[in-house]
Amino acid sequence: GNRVALSYASGGSASDIWIKDLTNGSMAKISSNITDGDRPAWQPGSNRIAYLADLDGRHRIFTRRADGSDEQRPLLPGEEQSDEIAYDPSGRFAVIRTRGTEVGTRWLRLLELGVDSTPRDLLPRRAYDRFAPTISPDGRWLAYVSTETGTSQVMVRPFPNVDSARYAISQTGGAEPRWSRDGSRLFFRDSRGQMFAVRTGLRPTFSHDPPAPLFNGSMFLSDGYHQGYDVHPDGRFLMVRTSSGGTRALSLILNWRDELESLGTSTP
Repeated sequence: GNRVALSYASGGSASDIWIKDLTNGSMAKISSNITDGDRPAWQPGSNRIAYLADLDGRHRIFTRRADGSDEQRPLLPGEEQSDEIAYDPSGRFAVIRTRGTEVGTRWLRLLELGVDSTPRDLLPRRAYDRFAPTISPDGRWLAYVSTETGTSQVMVRPFPNVDSARYAISQTGGAEPRWSRDGSRLFFRDSRGQMFAVRTGLRPTFSHDPPAPLFNGSMFLSDGYHQGYDVHPDGRFLMVRTSSGGTRALSLILNWRDELESLGTSTP
């Protein structure tokens, strides 16, 4: 909880991947010779960062140690392009989303690290999209967004055996799912930027309550096909605040529980 991996661009330059130390505010760039670096993810059980970037006309996943002590290298061989990566807590699996160009081209794939040379389809390919994967802290449940109903909705399936069940979480549209660090809540946003929390049970099987509103997040940056925020281990939200002038700044949301209680809603 002391460091943040983020995409950062300054003075109109292409974005790179940086590590920000929350204890002293220092920033260090770890990506090199790439453009449009974004969507970094920490690899569990290691000091490595995976991130997406353009190189030689392809959008690919790269990995590097967070201290920059090794060389940046692609995660996957060949020509396959990717747009998201999410690790399971053990670091054994990575869920990778293909780079989509139109509806029905965003698919979730599974890579068993150290075993698979290339990812395999996690779910059958359909004429709609699946994206924004995130795996529960106990490694047993996959939350993601599906457009199979014609609108974006948050879904949950068992992981990695995704075919055995499916649970619809959002009721009137949802995107950008994130688990709390203890797995007791699943957060998401709707199309208006409203943040919601869903109380969840993970064992012996999955259970969930109806979504409860948390706070209005419309002033914070949203990413339609990926989570534009993260949840700190202590429960605070790390978000990117936008202004009318286009300036963006990291913000920690401290008082969402107070706002929830002022609305007369029990804390999820």
